[in-house]
Amino acid sequence: SPVRTTCAPSTSEFDACINRLVSNDDEVLIIRGTTATSASSNSGKSSVSSSAFDGGENQVAKVCGGRLPTVYQGSTWDIMALHGLYEGRVTRGPSVVCVDFTNIHGNDIFIDSLVLIRLLRSVFAVTLSKIIVKSRILSNHSRSYQTCESFVQNAKRELKEQGSTTITTPNVKQTDVQVICAVGVSDYRSTIPYVVHKGDHVLEIGCHFGKTTDLLAKQAAARDGCGDDDYSSSVMGIDIGKKCIDRARTLYIPNNKNLRFDVMDAWDTGSLLRECPRLNVIFVDVGGISGYDGIFEALTLVKQLVCAFKKTLRHVVIKSRCLRDHSSLFTHSDDVLRPATHATRNY
Repeated sequence: SPVRTTCAPSTSEFDACINRLVSNDDEVLIIRGTTATSASSNSGKSSVSSSAFDGGENQVAKVCGGRLPTVYQGSTWDIMALHGLYEGRVTRGPSVVCVDFTNIHGNDIFIDSLVLIRLLRSVFAVTLSKIIVKSRILSNHSRSYQTCESFVQNAKRELKEQGSTTITTPNVKQTDVQVICAVGVSDYRSTIPYVVHKGDHVLEIGCHFGKTTDLLAKQAAARDGCGDDDYSSSVMGIDIGKKCIDRARTLYIPNNKNLRFDVMDAWDTGSLLRECPRLNVIFVDVGGISGYDGIFEALTLVKQLVCAFKKTLRHVVIKSRCLRDHSSLFTHSDDVLRPATHATRNY
């Protein structure tokens, strides 16, 4: 099964996750990198460190009845050294890896942390079952990103509990932009009733011939008892293909006063801000990141959009298999430590 990464924002949460997820018979590897200082060695035969750069070693020793974990302190990109940790040992590799990323990089660095996690999954693919990390930036990331299936399922459940079938107001308590990762057009469009509210300002990047953008415009314009007669909302579709935009204008502009299409590049943030100074929801369907590849390009594009429109943006819905697979492998420590209380309205 896929190796999931649990992300804790603080040392106390990190230790609590180790206590909850590590069992007595687990083989645990602590990755310290080159910035930490400790008496430990790569052999795992050293005494437990009381240093601030402990990296989870003390907590693992408590869980495992005093049995020390293997500790690696060196370059995290040295694949041969990581491979050699278990050479000649009965145990072929770790079942659990614990990483405090502030120890590894000296700072909480997003992309390097993601790359290291992918590397660890590959190097220890035969034995590894879980990764536990301390990283505030990855904790925020794991809270913000979710699969389309999970998002729609939770939204339906919460609406049912409220005795409602429609969403009438945004979630005013939401502080983080929610990134919903879909695969296929059907999943992509299934989110529309749950993320687009009446009066919203919406952008679709990669609108093609405009069908999804038209659906977004109808959802944003609809008001209780008023049908599509209220046009306080604004919806825009952009694409780099002029023929696509010309076709979209012909098909949908005559029937939608709150809808427009334009030729524009997804990466042209300046033009996006000029044309759409305020956005509540962004849909993204861009070639090159919709399949299995392009994970870092997709993450970069989403980051750029969130930073540009963070004052008003609630949701980014992106059609991307690589991001859907990516988001399914990260869990916030809240989901592990307090799942009953963590289910909050996210639409």
